[in-house]
Amino acid sequence: MSSEFVIFGLLLTGIIVLVAWASEILSRITRIPNIVFYLLFAIFIGPVGVGFLHPGILIPNIDLLDLVIAMALALIVFEGGYSFNRCFKIITDKQTGHHRKDCKPLPFRRLFPKILRLVMITGLITAGFMMFLFVVLAGFPLELAILGGILCAITGPTVINPILRDLQVEEEVAETMQGEGEFNDGIFAVVAAAIFSGIILELSGLGAVILIPLQILIAISLGFLAGSGIGLLGIGFTKYIEPKIMKHYGTRLNPSIWTAIEQMGLLCIAFIAYGLGSLIGLEAAIISTLTAGILLGQRHRFQNNSSQLALEKEEAEIIEAEIHSFQLPLTNIAIATIFILALAFVDLGLILHVINLHVILVAVILVIALILIIRPFGVFIATIRSGFSVRERAFMSFFAPRGVIIAALGFTFALEFILEGYYIAWGELLLFYIFIIIFVSVLVQGGLAPILAKRMRVEKSENGK
Repeated sequence: MSSEFVIFGLLLTGIIVLVAWASEILSRITRIPNIVFYLLFAIFIGPVGVGFLHPGILIPNIDLLDLVIAMALALIVFEGGYSFNRCFKIITDKQTGHHRKDCKPLPFRRLFPKILRLVMITGLITAGFMMFLFVVLAGFPLELAILGGILCAITGPTVINPILRDLQVEEEVAETMQGEGEFNDGIFAVVAAAIFSGIILELSGLGAVILIPLQILIAISLGFLAGSGIGLLGIGFTKYIEPKIMKHYGTRLNPSIWTAIEQMGLLCIAFIAYGLGSLIGLEAAIISTLTAGILLGQRHRFQNNSSQLALEKEEAEIIEAEIHSFQLPLTNIAIATIFILALAFVDLGLILHVINLHVILVAVILVIALILIIRPFGVFIATIRSGFSVRERAFMSFFAPRGVIIAALGFTFALEFILEGYYIAWGELLLFYIFIIIFVSVLVQGGLAPILAKRMRVEKSENGK
């Protein structure tokens, strides 16, 4: 590896961290989701902007690029699973500044049927209609249109969750939408990866009908088993070993030290889960990491009461808050990394030169159809007799910004198309459409979420009802 590339890599790392830092500040000031600023900064750095990053720099170092993307995805997916089924109502201690929860998460058995209906019904409706539009409007080949439709069914928990926390949306609505995003990430990412493999292998006819579903089933099953194994090991540590450590050494370890220990352990599990899943494929890696994150996020429910002799409940809450505050900047840096690297491959000038303004018109129609027609139709169908009010259903139908997983997968697929010399132009165009959908959905749906939540009266009242 040349010294020039090492210097370039260090500069790029510094720029990515700077982008994450500046985007978070701007997001807090403007109340616009930080992903909007990631996209803007990424466009500025990439070939459309100043040209600091472009495919000519990244493709020769593709192995290193794959490693960076894998590490970023591991952090993002694990954090999403770790935060699942958590209480959204947060209060801040005025004296200590620590964040604490003042309510309990809803039972998962109560949420799961609603989440499953949203994921399957809304997801399939979205994928089907978007596939149709990709064929009719964009002229995509059928297999690529199917891939694009599946990608568009993935919502963005990395955008949804922080906004719901800030808005203090009613608990059942918030946790259901959070669960939809997490399971969407897992299920439809697996389906998209399997379809992509079928395209690369040029499967068709009966072979595609048999092999692609089989690949999906194997990836989900093995990924779930790998993630469950790692997650259960973490729970076993929490249930049997942690209480003994805290009983004998708890007085010597203040909460900050124990927080650092748990943070390192969680990072270790995230990378191991993703690595083990990757032995099977990208699909299994996502499922494995998500499963491990969900199980580890619930680990304290299995903790022995004896551990409370050394670690009081208040200290446990402080540790959890500090773990989350540690994970959040890492996740933001990972998200910024994916957007910056992905947009280095989007040459807007080339796309417009080849397809003229037709691509802009198609992008506008795709975004309008997805936000105003397809998503609301799917949600209202999926939430029939769900117990949600009409106002809550309207909020859920509008608020579904896309996030980093769809961006990462779109980038990975487009990059592979380029390297394989297969569907190069269509792959770049699909990536362009995906980023337009992400940008507009985050800006419009994320930006208008506070107004819509007030109008629809879905925010939690002061007494928690």
